[in-house]
Amino acid sequence: MQPLKALLFLLLGSTIVLGYLSLKTEFEIMYSDSLLAAGSILACVTFLRLGSSRK
Repeated sequence: MQPLKALLFLLLGSTIVLGYLSLKTEFEIMYSDSLLAAGSILACVTFLRLGSSRK
């Protein structure tokens, strides 16, 4: 169960970092859109994992 929690924290941390980078780099619009998309995909995966692990 411990590796699952570590993976969830890693996914959540990378989601926060990607979201921050996408907002921070406004001048790099091409990368900002891809970072925002990757951040939302990671957020969905993280919340799905959290929901399935609590059952």
